[in-house]
Amino acid sequence: MNGDTLYSIGELAERTGLTVKTIRFYSDQGIVPPTERSPAGYRLYDVTAVARLDFVRTLRSLGLDLPTIRKIADRELSLPDVAAAQRELGGNYPKIDYCPGWHSQPLFIQAWTELIGMELGKISPARRGSATLVFTAHSVPAAMAAGSPYVAEIHETARLIAAQLRHDRWSVAYQSRSGNPREPWLEPDILSVVRVVKDQGAEEAVIAPIGFVCDHVEVLYDLDVEARKTAEEARLGFHRTRCVNDHPLFVRMMADVIGAKLKACR
Repeated sequence: MNGDTLYSIGELAERTGLTVKTIRFYSDQGIVPPTERSPAGYRLYDVTAVARLDFVRTLRSLGLDLPTIRKIADRELSLPDVAAAQRELGGNYPKIDYCPGWHSQPLFIQAWTELIGMELGKISPARRGSATLVFTAHSVPAAMAAGSPYVAEIHETARLIAAQLRHDRWSVAYQSRSGNPREPWLEPDILSVVRVVKDQGAEEAVIAPIGFVCDHVEVLYDLDVEARKTAEEARLGFHRTRCVNDHPLFVRMMADVIGAKLKACR
């Protein structure tokens, strides 16, 4: 890579294998700050950010917490100091492990089925069968998605929910795109899909953000503001399913997944 080249957060994700959200989090924490910003306000990173991200990932795999990593990255603390502290603890320090994915867990599917069913129930019986379900997830750079099961898992989640609902009219769309506009990200975009749904003859659409677990700003703005406005302009009935948030079945599923992982680690 050219040392003078600046990379968008999406390009950085593609080169490091980390997600855009992870890099954005590290950036917000000051661990991997942007080199500068584009005229449009997008974060831009130089070649040192790639090396810094690789370094951070290595330290995380060793079980180090973010405050410690930041001190090491800022040269306020050395690796020998950390190693010495770990030796003094005799191995009694936190180690990082990860739970397996849960995109097809039955309780997760059931939670979404209940929430979407509530929105479908608000549509008159005469129009309910022809309503289109649109499942959304966060868009990511296409090159990064090509090397992961992300797309396949989103589609599998959507298929399982639609099957539980016995609703055949459904599609998947992506939202919350960011980064360099010249860089290909996953499509179709939710706004385009809303227009297509109307063009295909649907009078009602139920939007379900299955790629998100809580109703944060990306869901609230991209769907409740932008997508709703597009639907209104197209004269399409718009119904947005809330995220699983603290749904009891979702909480139970998380407890089961974590419990199973803890049991396997013993």
